[in-house]
Amino acid sequence: MAYTSREKHLAAKAAWYQAHREEELAKGKVRYRAKRETRLATQAAYRAANLEKVRATARRSARKRYAKEPEIIRQRQHEWAQAHPEKIRQSNQQYYQANKAKESQRKRNYIKAHPEKLQMYGHTRRARKHQAPINDLSAAQWDEIKAAYGYRCVYCGRKMKRLTQDHLTPLSKQGSHTVVNVVPACASCNSKKHARAPLKPVQPLMFTLAPPRQPKKNL
Repeated sequence: MAYTSREKHLAAKAAWYQAHREEELAKGKVRYRAKRETRLATQAAYRAANLEKVRATARRSARKRYAKEPEIIRQRQHEWAQAHPEKIRQSNQQYYQANKAKESQRKRNYIKAHPEKLQMYGHTRRARKHQAPINDLSAAQWDEIKAAYGYRCVYCGRKMKRLTQDHLTPLSKQGSHTVVNVVPACASCNSKKHARAPLKPVQPLMFTLAPPRQPKKNL
């Protein structure tokens, strides 16, 4: 097979590089170190002058990587978060301080739009504070419990829009925040019962179609 002069030149160049590979790599490292500071300064200046463009490019690249390997990316993010909790805390604090007004408004909007979720969070937090043996009642389960009792208080039978969660075995007495220990009650009956025994015999819901809440993993 006949080679052209260009192919011969490229073949000779490749052969020479393979024979002097280590030497060329060493020279490249020296050149990189010599120009590193200048290159970094140039990159920083470009980033400062084109911040939105750089961020948009980074977001597009991240989305492409995530689309190709979602499970691998999520696992890496989880591992990094576990290894750097302090960095995450500092980053969150810095972001909040820089966007305090925006975040405050976002929280107010969320609370206004989702009062039931805030209420559920309060119940979950209270159960955690009392170290409840089981703390897995979900918002969907609570909706199913209320529907099963016809949106009525289990003690006085009144039908109402706002029902409170009554723990048959109180949280203060090591009761669980779970479907078999929670029944709907009006605020008056719940307050009257307080941490005592139920005001009358009640059959709790033994199971729901809705799944329990999955506790968040501690990072």
